[in-house]
Amino acid sequence: LKFTRPYKKSGKTVLEHYQWNFDRIKVKEAWAALGSKGDSGVTVAVIDTGVAFKDYTDPGTGTIYKQSPELVGVSFVSPRKYSSDGCEAGFSTDGPLVDNEHALDDGGHGTHVASTIVQATNNNQHAAGIAPGVKLMPINVFTKCPENDDAYTNTYDLILGINHAVSNGADVINMSLGINTTALSQLQTLREAIQSATNQGVVVVAAAGNSVTSTSSPPIAVPAAFPETIAVGATRHDNARAHYSQHQLNNGKGIDVMAPGGEIVDKEGYVNDQNDDYLFDGIVQQTIMPGDPEHFTQITALQPSIHDYFCIEIDGTGATGYFSECGLYQGTSMAAPHVSAVVALMLSA
Repeated sequence: LKFTRPYKKSGKTVLEHYQWNFDRIKVKEAWAALGSKGDSGVTVAVIDTGVAFKDYTDPGTGTIYKQSPELVGVSFVSPRKYSSDGCEAGFSTDGPLVDNEHALDDGGHGTHVASTIVQATNNNQHAAGIAPGVKLMPINVFTKCPENDDAYTNTYDLILGINHAVSNGADVINMSLGINTTALSQLQTLREAIQSATNQGVVVVAAAGNSVTSTSSPPIAVPAAFPETIAVGATRHDNARAHYSQHQLNNGKGIDVMAPGGEIVDKEGYVNDQNDDYLFDGIVQQTIMPGDPEHFTQITALQPSIHDYFCIEIDGTGATGYFSECGLYQGTSMAAPHVSAVVALMLSA
């Protein structure tokens, strides 16, 4: 990690402003205008890597899952897990289809996304969500692959997830994901599922992608690039576009709206702390520890006597970031649920 300047105290506690993203979209003003933090008659489906929404022990693997402490009290409805052997080359659907209600999270991404929407507020713990009064529908369409500990989805599972959300009463679908396929038949079938959803009044929100480099800016990702979706790009603390956020047109479709996605490290490799709050400028939400669905992230200063920054450790060889262990993420994946949660507040009104 590279630092632009020494830390300067601002006189504020971290809890007062480390969710800078809320100020950017005027969450407090929205709550005041609405008179609530979302209506329980509104349901947001999060199609992702799953959500830490309950305690469960997998009888096959022995893996222990726990409910996120900051999601206790959230109303979860119609959870679903779909997996059709997404680890195979070409995302084969020849394997047995997993189809059950255990839409739990192995990686942390889906829980982080869901937490931006519905995480608890006013409990003096960790972070808050934008619309914690609404219902959340966890849908896991990812397969965790043992050979590299990564997770993948495919158009088949994603379509199953979309159809499940629609048939079970979702008002909003959040997809902080992108599909890497050039097969026109798959893309057309996926778009038809999204068209069916929007024709039935469901609002579909998708992340634009994070693949901008210093030399190239690919078109925005699918499904964000479909005309029926709200394509969301990411901004950083100063409202500039985050350097990674895809923005080039894809078959004439561009970004619909920008939202806070954070920028922990800028395009030059320097860490960002533009509001001097000891916490770099990502989006912080409680989620599971990386690969450990039994334990959850916390904001901690690993070596405060040396440098006072949160989520890093400094030794004689330099600084190491532990951002995922703190629940500090960046990406258009983080921007999209801001939009989904705002839509949920609008529907609540």
